[in-house]
Amino acid sequence: MYVLVPVAIIACIIIVVLGVVYYKRRKLQENFDAEGQQGTEMAEVSQEERGRSFVLPSTEERKRTKIGGLFYQMTKINSDEAREIYEQSGLEVFGLQNKGKIRFVIGEGNFGKIKVAQRSKIYEGEGEEKYVASKKVEGEENKHKSQQEADMQQAAAGENVLPILNTTNLPRALFHFMPLAGYGNGRTVQQLMQSSSNASLSDETMWYAAKDVLTGVKTVHGNNIAHLDIKPENVVFKKDGTAYITDFGCATPMDGNRTVHWRVDGDTGYFSPERLELIKAGRAAPDPETFGGRLDGEKTDTWAVGLFLLALKLRRSPHEFLMMPGSVSDRVQECDGAFFRSRLDAIYAGLGSDPLMEVIRKLLAIDPIRRISAKQALASPYFKRPVNLQAKANAYMRLKTEQTPSGASDLGDGYVNARTYMHEEYAHNYIAYNYNNEHPSDSVTLGLSGDYASTDPHDVGARAEGNNDSYNN
Repeated sequence: MYVLVPVAIIACIIIVVLGVVYYKRRKLQENFDAEGQQGTEMAEVSQEERGRSFVLPSTEERKRTKIGGLFYQMTKINSDEAREIYEQSGLEVFGLQNKGKIRFVIGEGNFGKIKVAQRSKIYEGEGEEKYVASKKVEGEENKHKSQQEADMQQAAAGENVLPILNTTNLPRALFHFMPLAGYGNGRTVQQLMQSSSNASLSDETMWYAAKDVLTGVKTVHGNNIAHLDIKPENVVFKKDGTAYITDFGCATPMDGNRTVHWRVDGDTGYFSPERLELIKAGRAAPDPETFGGRLDGEKTDTWAVGLFLLALKLRRSPHEFLMMPGSVSDRVQECDGAFFRSRLDAIYAGLGSDPLMEVIRKLLAIDPIRRISAKQALASPYFKRPVNLQAKANAYMRLKTEQTPSGASDLGDGYVNARTYMHEEYAHNYIAYNYNNEHPSDSVTLGLSGDYASTDPHDVGARAEGNNDSYNN
């Protein structure tokens, strides 16, 4: 018995030591976030790993959470990294006061979390940015849906469409890498404009946003794709003020007549009158599953752009300024062409006429045959002046710095002192991407799987004829 006591003590010591070693190894893995090792030599990567291919190799180096041989996943961020991220993208990291580093998530959606990732190697002269957004998706069904969305976004790629830089599929998760759009989404910009006391600055910002959004929609349509969920949350802004169309979870290719099947998802608050009418017709059909309605993909998107721009101008959502019913079912039943015509006419009478309102009126034509396309809208005299990129970046910076709280200092070039700004504690949480559905009651799933789930089982679509490039159609 006396022999067993020291043996038991030694065994306990060994177990404790092994536990400590295991704990430290786990913490080392979990805490990788490229921890400010700015001078550390980064490993060379092959030409394939550099992203020459859209699909990265399915590799993951667990010690430093290196994804696809090209990106490091950043679970935690320190103050130096936070400043670099802000200076590159405008994305602000809050909560670092009196802390060495913090866990940071940009956003969280139905499929997974959005975090910051860092390139393992930057190649000079190729315009690559050190920090990007990383979307991690887990679960086979979610991975499949998310990959479909990424493929659609890649197919729609072009001017003012947020690119998918790379994607890689690992056994445990799917990763998509995108540029950091640190100035938030359309709702963020709308809130900034609403808070601004500078009317001319808001008007200038509105011009840039309108031109970018219409250009992005024109790009999507030029690639024969209908987005079908254009709204402020699905438009994101980079630091230079450029707006990009994103979130292609509802997008679908158009046929030769520019139409799509009526059973499509989206936020019903931005649905066109004919889209809502066809949902109603589909519900009344003897067999909605075989109902053959088609929806003009272009015209339903441009209606949504019109509501988006009117929402920016009025600094309110369509649900508010159109006084739309709260439930999807009531909206489908009540919001026909006559409903929209009466509400819009009252708004137009109060706003008067200006070049932007002329464009918005044509985008919001009740009859889809008379509704202009994004290409036609861009042909308006309102958009004819060239874009001054520096003036554009300055306008967005001025709009944002108007909201800078006390304690944030302004540098000589007009950029906010990121370190001071980040070390303040604020009530709000600045999100670069908003992948959450903020209005569940406004969304409806109508036959296709997507980000917007609802109990509504049916939807319909219709076709609108007539399209040319003339603004004065």
